[in-house]
Amino acid sequence: MKKISIIIVVFLGMSLNLLGEPGPPHSRDHKVLQEYRNLRLLQTLNLSEKQSEKILPLLNKIEQHKNNSFVEQQNLTDQIEQKLSKGASRQDIKRLNQKYLNLMTSQMKQMKKDLQKLQKALTPEQFSRFLLFERRFGRRLKERLEKMQRMNKK
Repeated sequence: MKKISIIIVVFLGMSLNLLGEPGPPHSRDHKVLQEYRNLRLLQTLNLSEKQSEKILPLLNKIEQHKNNSFVEQQNLTDQIEQKLSKGASRQDIKRLNQKYLNLMTSQMKQMKKDLQKLQKALTPEQFSRFLLFERRFGRRLKERLEKMQRMNKK
């Protein structure tokens, strides 16, 4: 019970802090969603207070890397789209394609490093629960977003 209370206090503190932050609404929504995700994950992993203090920064770093990767991919695919629409040379297209592949390789290496750090900080069972949580949370979020889109179309 003490662990849950600590987690809730940390979550509420971060959420209240986010409400005062400037920035686009989607940015704040993303941060609140991320904090909710972390809260649910900490509950799922049943971490001690000491483990939670160690794991939260790792989780935030992993999420930051994921977000940066997404932005980099979007920027590069935008460049590819622009080059294709302007009829760029085959050499330019090949160069951007290779740049994209190199980016993906770099991002996968970073993800592997991040997951290895997390794996070292958790028990094998906790790490397995983390992997399953990631899959379930992603699926549920996707399903809810799709449901909201269907409801908005009506």
